[in-house]
Amino acid sequence: MSRERNSWESAAVANARSSGQQSPDLTGSVHDAAESLAVLWTRSASGVANEVSGSQLRALLCISRAGTTNLTQLAESIGAMLSSASRLCERLVAAGLIERRPSAANRRELALAVTPEGDRLLATLEHQRRSDIARVLDRMPAAARSALLTGLESFSHASAQLHAPALHSQPP
Repeated sequence: MSRERNSWESAAVANARSSGQQSPDLTGSVHDAAESLAVLWTRSASGVANEVSGSQLRALLCISRAGTTNLTQLAESIGAMLSSASRLCERLVAAGLIERRPSAANRRELALAVTPEGDRLLATLEHQRRSDIARVLDRMPAAARSALLTGLESFSHASAQLHAPALHSQPP
């Protein structure tokens, strides 16, 4: 049965490729790959889990990507209430991962910025995630890695076109 299914899937994929249509199982394959990546992504973060929660990590990443931001912008970025974002920032300040300082643009508000300790934590996380991804990629044939790169670049481009306005307000 498995051999018959694989044969049918291969024929369906070849037919879809030649006609320019989506493979019947393309969305399922993308779903499965995204799920695998999400698991890998979460496992990689477990190395910093004893230092920050998932919510704190999302906030830290948002602040880092922005360079500096204010509390309102952070709350919008992570989809949180202002009071919740404020408490989150209190914990990040107490941990020495972010700092509050007067805003250069508006003296009535405070700017949030990542500290060197926060940068270190994020660098550790990025290194772990890249290492974990590299281990998976090393198990793939070179042709598959090349095809994956082409496909991911196209997927990112299409997604950016589809969601351009929403990408600026979505959490990482």
